Amino acid sequence: MTEQKRLSETSIIMDLAQQVAKRVTRQVIRDLQKMKDGLLSGDDSGLRNAWDEICVQAQTEESYAWEAYEDTITGFIEGYVKK
Repeated sequence: MTEQKRLSETSIIMDLAQQVAKRVTRQVIRDLQKMKDGLLSGDDSGLRNAWDEICVQAQTEESYAWEAYEDTITGFIEGYVKK
């Protein structure tokens, strides 16, 4: 009985963690899509926001500024997790 209860508690926690992770992911993507000023790809790139820049780099090659993107994403995540 104890093992079943533990498995049940574990599955509940895992389900909750997945839901929270999906919600935070959506929020961070929205925040990155709102970042339209100061893009690193240049005005002639056709990219509209920081999320577009990140997607292109994830599909091709990381730029010299990849660490800045990671820091920005981490900052957004930390902000939502602290709420």
